[in-house]
Amino acid sequence: MMAWAHLHGLKASPKVDFFSPSAPPSQGCCARALEPIASGELLLDLPLQACLRPLRADLCPSSEGTFLMDEQQKLMLQLLHEVLVKAEKSSWLPYIRTLPSTFPTLPLWFTEEEKEFLKGTSVDTLLQGAHIASVKDLKAMQSYCEQLDIFTSSPSLDQLRWAASVVASRAFDSSTAGVILAPFADALNHSSAAPHTRMRDCGEQLLFHAERDISAGEEIFNCYGMQGNIQWLLNGGFRDCSRPCDDLLVTPADVVSSALAHMHFCKDETDAAEDEEDFLCARLSLLQDCGIGRGSFCISPTDILPDDLATMLLVMCMTDAEFATYRQQRAGGADPVIDLGGTEGEELPETLLANLYGCLLRLAQLLEQKYDTSLEEDQSMLLSLDEEAQEPSTKRLCRSQVLPRVPDGVRPDNARNILCLRIGQKQLLRQLAEQAADCFADAGETAASDDETVCIATAGKAFDCVDPLQSAWLPSRASMKLLHKEFEKLLRHVALTFKFFHAALTFHPVAMELWPSARCTGAGLCRPLCSPAPVHSKPAKGDLDPGTALALCLAVRAGSLCRRRHGLARRAGAPWDGLFGNTQKVVIPNSTREVLDQLKASMGILVKSGLPRADVDLPAGLRLGLENVMDPLIQPAPEPSKAQVLQADRELARVFLAMFKVVKDSLSIVFRTNKQAAAAKKLWGDAVGRARVVSMPRSGAQKTAFSSSDEGEMSSAFIQSLKDMRGGFVVVVAPRRPQLAAVARAAEEVDSKMGFILLNSRLRGVRKDPLREEVSDGFNPAFHIRLCGREGEGLVYRALQDGSSPWILARRKLPSTIATEVGRSFDEPSDERINELFPSRA
Repeated sequence: MMAWAHLHGLKASPKVDFFSPSAPPSQGCCARALEPIASGELLLDLPLQACLRPLRADLCPSSEGTFLMDEQQKLMLQLLHEVLVKAEKSSWLPYIRTLPSTFPTLPLWFTEEEKEFLKGTSVDTLLQGAHIASVKDLKAMQSYCEQLDIFTSSPSLDQLRWAASVVASRAFDSSTAGVILAPFADALNHSSAAPHTRMRDCGEQLLFHAERDISAGEEIFNCYGMQGNIQWLLNGGFRDCSRPCDDLLVTPADVVSSALAHMHFCKDETDAAEDEEDFLCARLSLLQDCGIGRGSFCISPTDILPDDLATMLLVMCMTDAEFATYRQQRAGGADPVIDLGGTEGEELPETLLANLYGCLLRLAQLLEQKYDTSLEEDQSMLLSLDEEAQEPSTKRLCRSQVLPRVPDGVRPDNARNILCLRIGQKQLLRQLAEQAADCFADAGETAASDDETVCIATAGKAFDCVDPLQSAWLPSRASMKLLHKEFEKLLRHVALTFKFFHAALTFHPVAMELWPSARCTGAGLCRPLCSPAPVHSKPAKGDLDPGTALALCLAVRAGSLCRRRHGLARRAGAPWDGLFGNTQKVVIPNSTREVLDQLKASMGILVKSGLPRADVDLPAGLRLGLENVMDPLIQPAPEPSKAQVLQADRELARVFLAMFKVVKDSLSIVFRTNKQAAAAKKLWGDAVGRARVVSMPRSGAQKTAFSSSDEGEMSSAFIQSLKDMRGGFVVVVAPRRPQLAAVARAAEEVDSKMGFILLNSRLRGVRKDPLREEVSDGFNPAFHIRLCGREGEGLVYRALQDGSSPWILARRKLPSTIATEVGRSFDEPSDERINELFPSRA
């Protein structure tokens, strides 16, 4: 295999055995260190010419009237062509011999007993349809192969299933070639907790460097991504136990069934159409036109109620009048997805919200009924399985009479994978049902109105059918006021002033009543409302009193905003950074692609946190690969040209256009000049949609919607245009002094619901002046990466994190771009500190 690698230009470290036998139940080979490896050392340099690519388009007949294959299925056929047709004459033979011949832990190869045991899970659902090796697709591929000249006879179903298993479990994504099989690289197994390396896609080659020191004899792990256990088990035959990655797919059919079941119990209270078929068709047709319900919804620990799932249930439960309003708003360009935490969610009628949570309880019940065992029975079976592996057979005989056993014909490794998958998905359903029930809060002494009493009685009919235990708490509820709505009102009505801490403590009893599960821990101030902790649990040792924790969270947050507004705080991280230390792990990007991944994650946190002013800075001239080339994360030599800098700024703006696509009707992207704005609109085409791509020229330029000939008039026109928008986001691209002055004035005068994001404004770093100092006080450095030092060996990095968001100083051993942290701080590091660590050019 090493001779084959040399012939194809592949460079593998002599310190790594890429063909070490894997320990059962894994198949094939694994990579293991033969001797100690230092951080930053090259493990593998894999050119694309050494990778197996999909079947060429010119070898495929016209798809008209035939089966339309995707790239993965074309790669399957290319692999089978090498194995079945070329056989011993194939130039890929040495690599093919390293591939597993069997895949016992992949669901594609499960026994009938194992498939039966898998029923009810999302993996079973995907196997029946949306998979490259579904029975329907495999048979269609067989017929398709009869039209291909490269095959003398069609492959058998088992041969196609083997090729699908190889592709599903071992293929890599390439920015240049699409999907590929990568020799040597596919021996690196997955770990998301502590990987030793990550793939760097450099276009025509794939690079793997050691990200930390590796001991001799240690298996070397890659990180495949942050997917859930559904995909890992379906395509890889394993589970990721290193983090909470349970997930559950909910089909639109299940959502409709749960909504109908709930509405049948609420007929008297639901203004439904007389003809149920017309009633359904009108609503489902509109939802599908908006892109909701075309695919499955994904429930996970971090998103127990996705907005699109909630929207579908809400629309199904709307009265005719409510649905007419919803349809009219969407026809006017409003976002079809209802954000429960946003303004529209706050204004939803109580009866509609009650129906939503009733449907969720129905949905949890419906999905649980797909399994033939309960959560507790699965947990007992897993315990029995573990004990059988540890205890002698004489003890197992006695134990088996107490604990339920796994069905005969299910292999232990597969049984463990299936049980863990089932347990994780059932726990998600249990959590969904509990939180739906918890959303009905007790209003204490407040007397319920007639409408509320009716609503409770209606909901009680539905809950009684879900679980007899659920109905016990219903008679004691005096109103249908929702917990999250009351908390949002509390936040909205408390003034953000210097006396906020006193005001928050004044609300302390209310906070105790409205958020009794709030707790303060070292990982963050308050638990979210989706905390699995019991509603009336006592604070753990060392935790703050729940109400005090909530008041402190609100006070610190608001106090920080007030200090920023009055110029008393500069370049701070998260408001509570200093309270609980600053030791959390921060992932430092080592490539431009990783920069994009971290940027998107930070912007997600930005939106969820509601930060109204943010600043994003990337290295000057760093092109992101959206128009042509993706630049490596290194200091360019010579300095980037003006055209390259403009392209880099435009590509960064294009990233934000894609990230904020759900609010395009209230998104404005502002360039410095008409020429730059026109170039962006021409290149982006239909992707612009309802977003506004405009310019804000320098003084003396021709007037536009956002500007005039005078700088003061330019600011006034800019501010008036923003006020007309009434909310949304304004992304200002590479502003210079005149544009920064206009933005600074606008940020003070417009509604706080307007979000401002500055791209490549260079507020921080070497170009300091009074204006930039002033503007930087009010803009959070949400994402900042800067190259420093003589050769760009140093990194200054900050990204919004879940929790504290420190500034990181990191060093790289060039030419390797793997960065190692050498320091961190809450405040932006000074120029003196940076120059001390990374001396600049003389």
